[in-house]
Amino acid sequence: MQIIQSPSPNFNDRADGKEATILVMHYTDLPSGADAVAWMCDPEKKVSSHYMVDTDGSIHQLVDESKRAWHAGVSYWQGETDLNSCSIGIEIQNTGHSLGYVPFPDIQMHAVRALSRDIIARNHI
Repeated sequence: MQIIQSPSPNFNDRADGKEATILVMHYTDLPSGADAVAWMCDPEKKVSSHYMVDTDGSIHQLVDESKRAWHAGVSYWQGETDLNSCSIGIEIQNTGHSLGYVPFPDIQMHAVRALSRDIIARNHI
């Protein structure tokens, strides 16, 4: 699995020494993977994720897994209110419903599956 480094400035340290115990996936709701990477690398947007998987199956790493990416916003899961501090985020390129939803390509889903399995194994999620 080849990872393209696309560093985002939008991250900070995880709170209180928290480690990733959750994998969070979103779709980008943007026209293209390039638009998604640009959006998450724009310091004014104050949003990021650890990874972005494009429609061609390419995987971009934006934030190191040890850091707190800003992908979950105001969130709650099983008593946890700061999901950014205890999760790893994957953005999956898709235009979403607001831009004329199209199905996720098989090659992209294979890449998401491989990346997810790798993250889960390495982080004991």
